Amino acid sequence: MANATEKAWLKPYRFTPGNSGGGRRSDRDLVKVVLRETRNGRELGEMLLRIARTAPRMRDRVEAIRELLNRLYGRAPEYVQVEGMNSDRFTLAELERARAEIAGDN
Repeated sequence: MANATEKAWLKPYRFTPGNSGGGRRSDRDLVKVVLRETRNGRELGEMLLRIARTAPRMRDRVEAIRELLNRLYGRAPEYVQVEGMNSDRFTLAELERARAEIAGDN
């Protein structure tokens, strides 16, 4: 665990009880600090790459690879395939049936 002096630069960004914003500076300031402390984010990318290549658990490797791909290409859109529709609009019954199927109520 890092000692207090190693984490001193994080102090302004810590959560403050009673303040949902955490008493933070602006997000831009935090981004500047992180970029400065990680060689413009390079260390973070290298860490994810190292995890993707060497983590003992496959789950950790997959998560690191997913994060790298999301940062490089953006998240993949999520689609729901709708079959058997004859019009551009859904009926209330069709919407309720889809809601129940998604929620597992069928």
